This record gives sequence, C-alpha cells and structure tokens, in this order.
Amino acid sequence: MKWHLVVEYKPEAALYTGSVAGLNIKVESPNEKETLRLLKEAIPLHLAMLEEVGQSATPGSARIIEHVIESPYLPGEQRRPRPGRQPTSGTRLKKR
Repeated sequence: MKWHLVVEYKPEAALYTGSVAGLNIKVESPNEKETLRLLKEAIPLHLAMLEEVGQSATPGSARIIEHVIESPYLPGEQRRPRPGRQPTSGTRLKKR
C-alpha cells in the first residue's frame, strides 16, 4: 500500500511534525530525517493495532494543493500600511 506522509517545519517550536494521510498518526522530532523514520515505523504498528480491534484502513487520497494568499499579516511578506480610520461625513466625535 502507498501512504502519503506529510512533514512540516514549525519554526516557533524548532520541530518537524509529521502525519500520515488516512491514519491517525502524528509525530514530532527536531530533524526531518528522524520525523520520516518515526512515521515509517508507526505505520505498520498502527495497522497492526487496527487489525487487533477488527478495523482496517486504506491509504488516504491526499493531494498537495498550493494556495497563495497575499496578506500583510504573513511573516516574510512586505507589510502594507493599515488603512487609517477616518470618520465618515456627518459623524461627530464626542468629547469626554
């Protein structure tokens, strides 16, 4: 069976996280190679556990879809100035 492994780097935690599409497997490690090793070891163990309880699993039909969002709030993008709040005509500000 062919399984889809997903590995992501989380800079805020300085960790790689990994998962397997179609299986409830999640791992974390400080390096990518170790994350992949842990995922590959976990698949047969997880499948054996499912078989023991009378369940089965089939590989997920994962696809990678790239979606680009231009936002001033994403790190690494050039920040755009925030629009200032200006009262609309006919609006008066109350003094306190």
